[in-house]
Amino acid sequence: MKQQLKQVTRGCLLALLGMGLVGCGGSGPSLKPVAGTVTLDGQPLANARVVFEPDEGRASIGETDASGKYEARYTGTRTGVLPGKQTIRISTYRLADPDSGIETNQAETVPAKYNIQSTLEVDIPADTYDFALDSQGPIIQPHQESGGRRRSTD
Repeated sequence: MKQQLKQVTRGCLLALLGMGLVGCGGSGPSLKPVAGTVTLDGQPLANARVVFEPDEGRASIGETDASGKYEARYTGTRTGVLPGKQTIRISTYRLADPDSGIETNQAETVPAKYNIQSTLEVDIPADTYDFALDSQGPIIQPHQESGGRRRSTD
């Protein structure tokens, strides 16, 4: 009797584990892998956030390294971008967050036409998107004293 109970229990556990693995494996929307390089006035733009914002659905985000290279992530465990039209927002502004190593607010160095007033759009069928930005135009910084409103520095 104990042996039968062990087998039934083991069988149930294996069945539950199998259902859990099926439910976790590859669920969610189909994504296209996307990576590229960001430059500002011909120089690599380090420590910038590159956001792929679809008309509908979740955004994907990449962070540039010292050479301006990024890879877009949909979640912490999934890379890629939803297919279709995307608005691109590129920003260097960061709020202080000692837990992640950012001790003070980091200023925006990218003009507003590439972030909060972005004019950049792409249609995701490809897997490489390089962005060559220029420093022409107003740069808008958050203004903490006015309740989070933004102000132009140009």
